Amino acid sequence: CECEGGVLTKCAIPKKLGAIGVALSDRTITGVAPSAFRGYRELRRLYLSHNRISALSTSVFDSAENVQYLDLSHNNISTIEGPLPSQLRTVALRGNRVAVLRSDMLRSGHLRNLFLDDNGMRAVEPGAFDAVSNLEHVWLGGNELNCSSVRGSLPSGAECIDAHCGIEHLAIIGDSLCNSEYDPEYATAQCAWDGGD
Repeated sequence: CECEGGVLTKCAIPKKLGAIGVALSDRTITGVAPSAFRGYRELRRLYLSHNRISALSTSVFDSAENVQYLDLSHNNISTIEGPLPSQLRTVALRGNRVAVLRSDMLRSGHLRNLFLDDNGMRAVEPGAFDAVSNLEHVWLGGNELNCSSVRGSLPSGAECIDAHCGIEHLAIIGDSLCNSEYDPEYATAQCAWDGGD
């Protein structure tokens, strides 16, 4: 992958490698250019945690339309411009500066797990969860607002958790060892609590 002045400009992975994940954590990335993942349709998991990203345009994902697991934890993100991709299943935004969950940010009918802990979040706009009817879990620990203040906004059956999730690599939630399709006895929430093992 290539960067210019801290901004990720291009990440081209040869198709013959069959790679479905890109780990770009701890790289001092300050931004991501809209064309950074152009032509990378195989991309399913994207790890951008522990960088210095302060704002993110969702046009970054226009050419990576199959990303399902996105980890943006521990950046400086206060704004996400536009709705997140509709195919996302797990989004980790913990440890950022998202003070308000805007009503136009979540538009994924596939979203199951949302990590918003440690953002200093103080408000959720009306309708913020309307387009995520399949949402199963939301983590809100370490924010000004808590589960009791958003419970009425959540889709039916969604569980809100005021505590912190116990694992660092959150993109595995809902996949691999943490996927109840592979092990129906093992709930996704339990997987998050015990570290995914």
